[in-house]
Amino acid sequence: MKQRNTLIIAQNLLRRRKFSDAITLLDSRREIYRDSFSYYLTIAIAYLYLGDIGNARSYFQRASSIDDSDVNLLLGQAVIYLRNGDTDKALAYYLDVLDNDPTNPVAKNAMAFIQKNSDFETISAWVDDGRIEQFYPPLGVNPDVMCIGAILGFLLAAALLIVIIVPRSLKTYGNKNTHKLYQAIGYENFELSATEIAEAKNAAESGAKPIDYYDNLYNNITKNLLDSYRKGISDNKAQIEYNRLMLDPSAPETLKTKASMLIGVHIKEPSFNEFFKGYKDYKSFAEKMHDAEAAEGNFTIDQVIDGGELYRNCWVVWGGRLSAISVGDDNLVHFILHVGEYGNEYLSRDAYVTCVSKIQLTSITDDYIMVLAKITGFNARGEPLIEAKMINQQSPN
Repeated sequence: MKQRNTLIIAQNLLRRRKFSDAITLLDSRREIYRDSFSYYLTIAIAYLYLGDIGNARSYFQRASSIDDSDVNLLLGQAVIYLRNGDTDKALAYYLDVLDNDPTNPVAKNAMAFIQKNSDFETISAWVDDGRIEQFYPPLGVNPDVMCIGAILGFLLAAALLIVIIVPRSLKTYGNKNTHKLYQAIGYENFELSATEIAEAKNAAESGAKPIDYYDNLYNNITKNLLDSYRKGISDNKAQIEYNRLMLDPSAPETLKTKASMLIGVHIKEPSFNEFFKGYKDYKSFAEKMHDAEAAEGNFTIDQVIDGGELYRNCWVVWGGRLSAISVGDDNLVHFILHVGEYGNEYLSRDAYVTCVSKIQLTSITDDYIMVLAKITGFNARGEPLIEAKMINQQSPN
């Protein structure tokens, strides 16, 4: 049977919003496609949607060196400048888009947005809550969503029949709520099949683990996603369970694939609001940092260092003193964050955390800040590398 080439598969993964899977696949074929415009453009768009702006910018530049007139390339380059608040350069790229495609709706909408909202605060808010993605290169309709929609339609019709025929099928109010929540989010489409459960049990037995170890581990991902959805908190706990599954070499590949689909569809980027549930008049920045450390779904620097790779791609709110601020070759702001240090007050041990930020250097005006950041890896000393999405500043009292 004829095999589809890597680019076609990767582009299909983009449409299905499986950005990490697309990147992994493309990385494995890097040498084959090293002079391919489509390769560089596809992986750049995947990194853009994944939120890795540094890599997205780098691959967009490589694609541009081959063909600098492609509309999706120009849209990708434009929105990177827009995210950083450089509206003049963004507008220049949008004008280039319209030169090639005079009716392009993304470029027109982005230009209308810039005319009304050129201030960095509004742009940051759109980046924070994800609205900025409407100006990304379009991916088209997600075939998984279409499939899920059809399944949910069928399930809804079946549910209506059940309600008519057996009005008391859900015995308790709590069970009703859980059932409705599963329907609303579509998690029932990710329940393990009998074959997958059997594979999980076989893998557990071969590794001398409890027979229900792997299927429970998978189900914990779903349960934690539901819990974060219900409470309005970050998806960190689900991410950790996912990492635990993916780091286990004995775990069945079918479960890993299904977990990747589940995470890819439902994991979300948090905001500060998910770590601070209400407004409070803090007496000091250190007090605010203490609340952040204690927030449900957040982790201390010690927890992250001790857990290592289990915390990769988790989001944290950390605060402390800045040092070694610079702008790197990737045009991103780099700095060291001394987590837990604030003047003469210490909340946790001082740790040097290397941070890359999409935030403009001119926006950082204080020596002490709090960041909402994603853990992207660890250095040779086991200290986390983070990418800041937002900052909160307050001068020492």
